[in-house]
Amino acid sequence: MLIYWVKIPNGLLSTEIQDRLDLLDAEERATYSRYKVDFKKIEFLVGRCLAKMALGQFLHVQPGNISFSKNEYGKLFLKNSPKPLYFNLSHTDEMVVCALSANDEMGIDVEKTLDDRFEVMKHVYVPDEIEWVNAQRDKNAKLHAFYKLWTRKEAVMKAVGKGFSLPPLSFTIPFDEERAHDDEFYFYTFVPMTGYMITVVTRLLSEQSQTYVVREVQLAELLAGRVEFISLF
Repeated sequence: MLIYWVKIPNGLLSTEIQDRLDLLDAEERATYSRYKVDFKKIEFLVGRCLAKMALGQFLHVQPGNISFSKNEYGKLFLKNSPKPLYFNLSHTDEMVVCALSANDEMGIDVEKTLDDRFEVMKHVYVPDEIEWVNAQRDKNAKLHAFYKLWTRKEAVMKAVGKGFSLPPLSFTIPFDEERAHDDEFYFYTFVPMTGYMITVVTRLLSEQSQTYVVREVQLAELLAGRVEFISLF
C-alpha cells in the first residue's frame, strides 16, 4: 500500500498552477470551473495531478491519458486498466492525499485536526465511541481521538464506495491502536505533520498484515512532473 501526501502552500492561487489543467478531461475541466472558491479548485487539480501522475507511471501511460469512471456515489475508478490497480483520493484544508494498491480496494481520508467539533459526535459516533473520546486526559488527546474516529469512519464509507450514503451510525470501528483491524477491514491512522491526520482502510482479505509506505510529495516537483513514484509491481 502506497500513501502519498502533498501539502499545499498557504496563499497559493489557482492561476499559479493552471498550466496543469492539461491533465484534465472535458468533464474534469467542467467540474474544476464550477468551483467558486479558489482553494477548492486547487485541491481538485492537485488531486487529479497526483493520482494521474502516479497511475500513469505505474502503467507506463501519459498522465493526460489516464481517465476515470465513477459509481453512483461518486467514487472514482481507473477506466480501462490493463492491470488490477486501486486508488483513492482525499483532501482537506491545504492537503491532498492519495492511496494506491495493486491488491486491495481501499478508502482514505485526511482531516485538519485543529477545530473542536465535538458537538457532532452524537450524529456520527455510537455511545462506546463517544465514551472513548470523552475519556481522554486533555483537549489535545480528545481532539486526536475525535479525528481518529472521524477519519476511520469516512475511510470505511469510501472503501465500500458509498460515502455518506452509508450512515456513520450504522457501523462501529476499532479505535485504540494506530494499526487495527476488525472482521472486515484493516485500519492505519497516522499524523503526517502537525495539525493533520490520515487514515487508510483496506478490506480484510487474509490474515497477512498490511505493509504501508508513506511519502511526502513536494507540490513544485509534482507540478513539474519530476516525482519518481514507487512501483507497485
